[in-house]
Amino acid sequence: MGRHRQQGPGGAPAAPARLTEGQTATYLNSFNHPYDVAALYQKAPGNSDPLRYTNRDLYHRFYENQMQINGGANNMFAAWADSGGMTMGYFTPNPRQDLPLWNWAHQYVLADNFFQGAFGGSFLNHFYLICSCTPRYGHDGVNPNGGANPSVSVVEADGVTLAPAPNSPASALAGPPVFKLSGNLTPDFYAINTMMPSYAPSGNADKTTLAQQTVDLKSATTLVPQTETTIGDLLTQAKVNWAYYSGACDFALSH
Repeated sequence: MGRHRQQGPGGAPAAPARLTEGQTATYLNSFNHPYDVAALYQKAPGNSDPLRYTNRDLYHRFYENQMQINGGANNMFAAWADSGGMTMGYFTPNPRQDLPLWNWAHQYVLADNFFQGAFGGSFLNHFYLICSCTPRYGHDGVNPNGGANPSVSVVEADGVTLAPAPNSPASALAGPPVFKLSGNLTPDFYAINTMMPSYAPSGNADKTTLAQQTVDLKSATTLVPQTETTIGDLLTQAKVNWAYYSGACDFALSH
């Protein structure tokens, strides 16, 4: 069956037991439906308890997210990812012994009715939170500081579908999809997937300085400074007091 119809078998966490797509297909036969993650582990070697370990990460990228949503049908999360049917798993925790969040949910709100402003991960949504804007990497996508240029995604004519590579499997049953290039930038050089700030603290801190107070501006994943108007700017202009709480703010302002 083609990728556009077959959901495909699931992946597994790196620890404590590694389950391949082939193994999960053997254990649960089909992942074309929601399933209790515990069932997958109970059939795995070692009978690992899924609620006591961190499971593998799932895709949260700009183009892949739109392809998974599939025009609102929400039926491609297994097909357009490298985690197979893991996207269709759910947990049934025992409130007496499993998942601290389970107990907290009885007292507090845990992302109830949560909606994000942009497709993909937290990087782009941070920008939408403060300015409802998408950061741009200049008009030519060329690193202004020299060094490696950021990766530009290769998409189909519809502008929202990543172009598959020639060696991409026809079905999720045969393996995860392979794209020509799923990068940090759109073809018109907007930054959509995780990049790092050009000011400290940054994930691209210059490792040649012990204090890591400088940033490697030549890195392909260092985003150029942005100048968009933020909600903070608008509140200040309106003479409204405001505050934003974040880790390392004092460090950032002092460098």
